[in-house]
Amino acid sequence: MSWILHFCHEGQEPYFYTPECYERDLQRLTSLVTLGGIRIYGGESLLHTELSRIITISHNIVPDAELRLFTNGLLLRSMPETLTVVLREHNVKVIWSVYPVFDDEAFAATCKFLQTAGLAYQAERTDKFYACMRQEGDIEPEYSFARCNGRNCHVMQDGKISLCPAPMVAKIMMKFGFNNDISDGLLNIYDTALTGEQVVDFLRSPHSVCRFCTAPTYFSWHQQSGDATLEDWLSNK
Repeated sequence: MSWILHFCHEGQEPYFYTPECYERDLQRLTSLVTLGGIRIYGGESLLHTELSRIITISHNIVPDAELRLFTNGLLLRSMPETLTVVLREHNVKVIWSVYPVFDDEAFAATCKFLQTAGLAYQAERTDKFYACMRQEGDIEPEYSFARCNGRNCHVMQDGKISLCPAPMVAKIMMKFGFNNDISDGLLNIYDTALTGEQVVDFLRSPHSVCRFCTAPTYFSWHQQSGDATLEDWLSNK
């Protein structure tokens, strides 16, 4: 079994990284550093209406990068054939978080679909989420950074990269009362004075966001209705 950190909720404003913006950002980032892999996340990645273009852009700009597509799997069997072809042609591995909503029959049917389509995939049984944020900001940044599982999960979006997912999605939590500034965990990749060495140093160093990241609280996966609250993201440790 595995677990994942969650930031999405019902009622969240839709956001789609446009292919044009993504291409521009990826070209800029790769002019500064070498990328060994690209992971395409969501929300739910298969909801992106131009996902084929995102994948093709990734392959064209970084042809030797290891491409991974992360999904909850609910839309896999309804993927258009054009997307299936792009995934296969560009050797994209599908990383499928298998939630308890998949019974044995649905799981087997989805596996068969992926195998028939000739797609590489990895099915990870996922029955827990976790929350790890803390309002007080009283964690030693160096300590938090040293034990962090997310410090190698950098996110690029709209001209910025983040140390971990939290600074990039802080705007979601702020709507529910998380009033701490963790924007120093974001780096503007279009800073004309920026060098590749500075990018690497930024991603290898703790920032203020680390003060708000504590030991995770795990909870069982379930389908929830109703409004999200700040407590959904806060750990009790």
